[in-house]
Amino acid sequence: MENIDSNKLIAEIITANAESLFDSSKNFISDKSNQIKARLKRTFSEYLEGIERKYSSTKTIIYRDTPQSIKHFYEPIDLFNDRLRLESPKIQDLLDLKKPIIITGTGGSGKSTFLKYLLLNSIESTKKIPIFIELRDVEKNESTLIDFIHKTLQLRKVNLESNYLDQAFDKGNFIFLLDGFDELSPLFAQELGNEIDLISQSYSKCDFIVTSRPGQDFISWTNFIELRTEPLTLEKAISLVKRLNFDLEIKNNFIQELESNLYDSHRSFFENPLLLSIMLITYRDSASIPSELHNFYSLAFEALYYRHDASKSFKRPTLTNLPVNKGKDIMSAFSLITYLKTQTSFNNHELKDYLNKAMKLADCNCDIKDLITDLLRAFCMLLQDGTVYEYTHRSFQEYFSACYLVAASEKNQIQLIKEFSKKADTDITLQLAFGMNPKMIEEKLIIPFLTEFKENIGFKGKINKTVFRKFARLYFDDVDYHQKKLAGLSVKRGEERKKGIVSEKSLNLGITRLIIRIYNINTELEPNNSNVINPDILPVNNKERLVPISTAFKEIKLVDWFLEHSLEKRVLEELMKLEKSLQEKNDKNSELFESLLENN
Repeated sequence: MENIDSNKLIAEIITANAESLFDSSKNFISDKSNQIKARLKRTFSEYLEGIERKYSSTKTIIYRDTPQSIKHFYEPIDLFNDRLRLESPKIQDLLDLKKPIIITGTGGSGKSTFLKYLLLNSIESTKKIPIFIELRDVEKNESTLIDFIHKTLQLRKVNLESNYLDQAFDKGNFIFLLDGFDELSPLFAQELGNEIDLISQSYSKCDFIVTSRPGQDFISWTNFIELRTEPLTLEKAISLVKRLNFDLEIKNNFIQELESNLYDSHRSFFENPLLLSIMLITYRDSASIPSELHNFYSLAFEALYYRHDASKSFKRPTLTNLPVNKGKDIMSAFSLITYLKTQTSFNNHELKDYLNKAMKLADCNCDIKDLITDLLRAFCMLLQDGTVYEYTHRSFQEYFSACYLVAASEKNQIQLIKEFSKKADTDITLQLAFGMNPKMIEEKLIIPFLTEFKENIGFKGKINKTVFRKFARLYFDDVDYHQKKLAGLSVKRGEERKKGIVSEKSLNLGITRLIIRIYNINTELEPNNSNVINPDILPVNNKERLVPISTAFKEIKLVDWFLEHSLEKRVLEELMKLEKSLQEKNDKNSELFESLLENN
C-alpha cells in the first residue's frame, strides 16, 4: 500500500485480535500456551502479509508486463439497490449496513477489483482480519468453503483441530471477501451457496461480502442485501482514463472525444471499466469506434492481435506467424471448449490439452509452446499468474464462443444454442451471436421460444385473468413482496440445481431476460408508485416476503392488481407483440424468397 506501512497495520490487526484468537484455541491445548499463541500470531500475520502482497497490485489488459498498484488505477465505483445508494463506498460503509452483502455487476464492471480494494482498505482502516477467497479455487479443490479457508490459513502448522475456526469465527473478528460466485458450475454453486448462507447465519458477528454477475437467484440467501454496481458516469470514465499509464497525447484526444459526443453515443461501452480500457487501446490503433458490441470485440481482438509496443511503432513479433483469421479460429475453438467446461483459468497441463483440441477443431497446427507464448505476449488473450493461466477477461471467452456458434453447422448451432441458453441470464454469448447473425438466433431460439411461450399461456390476442394466472403459475414460483410494499413475481433456485441441471423456470426466465436485452424492452418501474401494493389484498400475513403463486392468485383482487399495475403484465404484452412481429417478418421473408425462386 502506497505511503502506508502495511507491516505496521498488519501487526496492529493481529495485536487487536490476539487474545480472541488465543481464547478460541484454549479448548484444544493443554500446555505450551505461549508457543501456541506466538505461532497463531505468526500464522495470521503471514496470511495477511501474503494476501496484501498478492492483491495490492495486478496485471490488466493495459498493464500486461508489470503489475500495477490497484490504488494507482482504481476508480471508485458506486453501488445501489431499490433502497439506497452508496457513492464510492469504503469497507466501513458496507460494514455499517450490518448485513451480509452480495455485489452484482456485469462482466468488466469492476467487481473483483473493488473487492481487492476493500481488502486493502480493511487492512488500513479496520481491526478485523479479512479472509479473501476466489471461489473458483474452492471448486477446483473440491472442498467446502470452511475446509478451504482452514487450508488457506495454513492453520495445520499450529496443530489445532478444525473446529478451532468455528470458535474463532464465532467471535466476529473476520471479514469474508468471496469473489466470483457466478464462475462456479451450477451444481457446485448450489452447494456452496447453501454453505455461504449457512455460515453467514452461524457466524453472524462476522461480515460477508460476495461478488457475482447479475441473474443469479439469491432469494434463498435469507440475510443478504444485494447491491449492484453503478455504471461509470462521464466524470468517472474520464477520471479512470486519466489514471491509466498510457500515452498522454492519446489519452487527451480520447478524453476530448468523450466530452464531445462519444460517451453519449457509446454509453454502454464507456460505462464499463474493462470495455473503456479496451476502447482506449482500439482508439490508439485504429481511431475508429464501433457502434455494436460484437464489432467492438472484433476490433478489440485485432487491436490486441496486432498490438504495438506502448512506446514504439512496431508490431510485436509472433512465434507462430498465424494470420489473424487462423488466430481467431483457434481462439474460438479454445473458448468453446473452456466455456462448455465452465473454466476461465487453467494449469499448464489443462491449457495444452485444450489448445491441442482447439487446433484440431480449427484445422490448424503449430508448436504448442509457441502458441501459448503468443497468446500471452503477442495476442494478449491470456494472462499468467505463477502456474495459472486465465483469460485477459472472461468476456473474451464469451465473444469467441459466439464466433464459433455463428460459424458452426446448422445441427451444431441448435445443440450449442441449447447449451448457451443455460447461461443466457449471466453472460453475453447469445447477445453477441445475435449481433453477428440476428436471423439465425431469431429462427433457432427466439421465435420457437416465444411461440411455445404463447401456446403455454393460452394467449389468443388478449391478456386476461386466465392467461395471466397460467403465465404466473408456469413461469414463476412466488409473489415477492418487498419491504417498500412493491410486488413482483420471482423464481426460486430449482431443485434440479442439486443435480447440476438448470431448472426449467430459471432457463425460461434467463431466455426471457436475454430477449428483453436484445430488443430493449422497458423494464423500469413506473415513477408514479403504481407498483406499490395494498397489503390488505395479500392472502397471508403481510410480514412474509414470499407468497406461493398457488396461494396468492386465489385472491381475485391480487390478480386484478397485477393486470392493472404490474411490470410483468407490461413486459408480457411486449413479448406477445414481439412474437407477432417476428412471425410476420419471417412469413414475409419466406414469401419473398419463394417469389424470387419462381421468377428466376
